[in-house]
Order: sequence, then structure tokens, then C-alpha cells
Amino acid sequence: MIPMPETYLPYADIRRCGLQVTFEMVDVDAAETAEAAVSDACEMAQITQTHDRTEHPSCRYASLEQDYWRLDGSFLLPEQEKLPSQQTGWWSDRISRADGVFDTPPVLRFSWNADQSSAGFTVCFDTAGEQYVSRFRLRAYDADGVLLKDVLVENAAVRCELDAPVEHYRTVTLEFLRTHEPFRRVRVTEVIFGLIKRFTQENTVSATLDYSFSPIGENLPTNELTLTIDNSDASWNMANPKGVYAYLQQTQPLDVSLTIGEDRVYMGRFYFTTASAEDNAMTAKITANDRVYWLDSIKCRLGSTGTWTLDQAVRTVLETAGMDIPLSMPVELGERVVRRALPKDCSCRDALRLLAQAAQCTCRMDRNGTLIFFDALQLDTASGLLDLNRMEESPRMKVASEINTVELTVPNEYEEDTDETVYTASDRREGEPVQTAEYENAAAADDALAGWLLRFHKRRLSYTVTERGDPAKEPADIVSVSDSYGGRQGVLITRLKFNYDGGLSCETEGCGF
Repeated sequence: MIPMPETYLPYADIRRCGLQVTFEMVDVDAAETAEAAVSDACEMAQITQTHDRTEHPSCRYASLEQDYWRLDGSFLLPEQEKLPSQQTGWWSDRISRADGVFDTPPVLRFSWNADQSSAGFTVCFDTAGEQYVSRFRLRAYDADGVLLKDVLVENAAVRCELDAPVEHYRTVTLEFLRTHEPFRRVRVTEVIFGLIKRFTQENTVSATLDYSFSPIGENLPTNELTLTIDNSDASWNMANPKGVYAYLQQTQPLDVSLTIGEDRVYMGRFYFTTASAEDNAMTAKITANDRVYWLDSIKCRLGSTGTWTLDQAVRTVLETAGMDIPLSMPVELGERVVRRALPKDCSCRDALRLLAQAAQCTCRMDRNGTLIFFDALQLDTASGLLDLNRMEESPRMKVASEINTVELTVPNEYEEDTDETVYTASDRREGEPVQTAEYENAAAADDALAGWLLRFHKRRLSYTVTERGDPAKEPADIVSVSDSYGGRQGVLITRLKFNYDGGLSCETEGCGF
């Protein structure tokens, strides 16, 4: 459950529901690969910070520019020795005249060794000191120095979003012509090579947020966002030469929040996957996923003989994938021993699933982008109540077939002349027919996994509930679900599918105890 204030009322009789999505339509490599250069810089300048994805300075810094240093405690003196730990961005050494114009305009230049494409540019000035440039010129050039874009910008804000799409550029220059106040330096905290699109209930037709996990690691789902937006201007049509498709790149981030009453609930960061729109369509659809999705296309190729701990194995897989994903793993789980014998053709995504299952646990990606490892069979504390007045209809319940035997096959691809190992766990009573569930996991170190899997199959009751939806709930929460006979059942949530169309509902799935 996402922590919320005591005043939070997810199921208020009358509730206002809102949606906020920020889509960073930004060139995904430009910031990391850019080389910055300037015409001049004062001693406070840190030029590399102009493309480090930090938009705001650490504080309001004092300087000797005319009428700028107020003695009210709102300014801090810069300390050179502390500068590396502070966010300043670039400060020009040149100061504008009484009319705000520079005798010689300061210039900020970015260059790349490969082509970049952006839907526009965002220039962040000094948001702390509220200092900005009121006129500047942006030019973009290709690899041969040919001018691709030349824009004279009249600006009146500390954060300037410039709708100036340009493809295949290698160099961008920003020439600063006039400050909005006299006798000022240019202060640029960040340049973003793209635009941030914002979607709310005003320009969104519907949105679906789908979160799930497998209690015993039968799969490793990806959290998914599906956003249907207004396309009345045809900007999302693929055939539109002035549309946005040329600037869409996989892994561009989308941050999503839902608002219930006055409380905002962060729903997570997703990464652009696909977009589609018919030529004459009034809507367009955007799909985005969490980082688990991208692990599916990366081959693992780490299989070998021997063993390692779960913690060692997971960190090695993520390192192989080139992804710096934060981990949350109890020490006891991290120390469990698993085999190195991962299948030769498995993806990094499936490798994580197999390793977690082999260690008798599971994993899921939370809303903060952390990969969480835990034993779902050990969860036993209910964190909320889902009663009938919060449901559209009574819970739909299903009883699975009884399983009394688990057969676990452990392949041995890396050991010559060694047959696969088969472990069996059973609680079949005498005279009962054998009801078997079969699994295969090359990373399993012993027969304990078979018994763990069998224990899960004793949870035969599953629930599906269509309800009003509490966006603070998460997969792996346990809720007490009411039925139409006055009873209550603890349910481990395995899936939450939030549907927003101006109002909010949720399809909740889970297994009972």
C-alpha cells in the first residue's frame, strides 16, 4: 500500500478523480552524449551541468550584479570548495548593459558524434533567482555544418519550451541576446533536447494502468500504461509530415499520477513502447511499460556449472543487461543458493524469474522503479477492507482443481553425461488420484522448491472484483474482501487494472488463503 495522509478518502461518496501524465518527448541519448562548450564563463559556472537532467539550481546564489543581492537571508554566498556538490549550471562572465543587451552575446554550444532528433528544446534558466534571458537565438546544424533550424526566441519565463522540431542535427548553439533585467549574467541550469507533453483529463479520453505479479514466479509481468488521447489536430497521425512520430523513441519516460479529491497518488514511471492512430482518427493510443519490458529483448547467456547466491545472480543479470535497476531484497533471500545453470537461450527477464523462483520467492517492479524480491507465501497481514458498497457487483469466485503433486524438472545443459533431475513433492492421500502440476527450473538447487510450489497450490480460491478503485493499493497487498453472505476472506492481490475515463474503476484479482 502506498503511504497516504490520514485525510485520504479513496472511497468517498462523492469523489473527484483527476489524471496527470508527463511525457518526456526527449531524445533519449542526447543528454548523455552531448559535449558542451561556452564562449565565456564565470568561476561559478559548471558547464557539464547544463545537460545532466537537473532543471533547478541548489539555491538562490548571491553575486555582485547590480541590485541583485538582497540582504534578507534569501541569498546564499557561493563557496568554491563546495561547488562540485551544488547545482549551478552555466553562468556567463559577461554582464548585460542597462538595456539588458550584451555587447558581445554569450554562446552555449552542444555537439554530438551521432545524429540527434528532437521535437523541440527546453531551456531552463535560474528558477531559484527568477533570472532568465528574454531574447535568444537557437540554431541547429547537421554533420556538414548545414543550417537546419534558426529560431529567434522572445521569452518571458524561467523555463522556455521551444516548439522547434528538427531532425538529424549534430550541433546546437544558443546565442543569448538580452536579459529580462539589466546588468545580469546569463544563467542556464539545464537544456533539454525535447519537449515535455502533458496530458490531463482535458485532453485524455481514457487511461488504463495494469499492474500484476506472479506469487510463485510463473512469469515476470511488466506494468503497463495505455493512454488514449485527443488527436483532433492529427499530430499523432503517422502520415502527417509535421506530426510527432519522427521524434518518438522507445524508453522516453512517462510519469503518471491520479488525483482523488485533494490527494495525488503517484502511479509510477513508464517508458514509451508504441503509438498508433488512424489517418482520420480523432484519438491516438500510447502504450508504455516499466523497465522489466526491456529485459525481454536482452539475451542472458550467463549459464554455467556451479552455484551462486540469489543476490549475486540478480546483480550479474542486471549488469549484463546494462540496466541500473535498484533492488530491494531481504538479506535472508539474497543469501539463498541457486544454480548457475540458466537456459542457454533465455532472456534477462526470464532469468530473473527463474532465479527468484529457484530461491523460493518472486519479484515485481514497484512504482518507484525498484525490483522487489519477496516470498508471497509468507504474506499474511491484511492492509485494507474491500466491502460490497465499493464494488460494482459481488465478487466472482473460482475454485481451481486440487493439486496434490508437484513435479519439478531441473535440466542439466552444462554437465556432460548427466541426465535431468526430477524432484517430486506430494501430499496425496491414499486412494486419491494423482493431480500433478509440472514445473521446470534449471536454477533450482534442491527439492525444496517443489514443496514450496505445492504449498501455493493449496490456495485454490481466486477472486475477481470490479470496484471503485483505490490507486494507493498495490499488487501483493492483502485485503479483506466481503461477500454477499456476510463473510470476509483475506485475498492476496495479484493484479490491479485501473481504468480512468473521467471517473476511476479497478478490476482487482487475487488468491485467497
